[in-house]
Amino acid sequence: MTQEQAAYAISPLTKEQRAKWVMLLGYDLTIAARSCYVVGQGTGDPKILVAFNEIQHQVYQELLHSLRGNNWGPERLLDSLYHRAKAANCLSDVAWAIRNSLEQTTL
Repeated sequence: MTQEQAAYAISPLTKEQRAKWVMLLGYDLTIAARSCYVVGQGTGDPKILVAFNEIQHQVYQELLHSLRGNNWGPERLLDSLYHRAKAANCLSDVAWAIRNSLEQTTL
């Protein structure tokens, strides 16, 4: 899913649906991060692991802000997620998490 497609899919969501999406995105990112290591065989690429950690931090920070009633913009979050994912060469995994979480949000 491209950043533009994600922004388009998020735009009609209500505040509650956006919070649900961010929560599901955090969960799906934990699944996506598993692609950079083999369980039981140590860590994988540290650059990718650090990127996933930073991405998840930003996702949960957005969830926290939304639950506190602060205005937040998914476009800013998407910009950061796609930028970090591209830089760490894990864009396909992050894009999967974004797409999957959006699909689950609208069920």
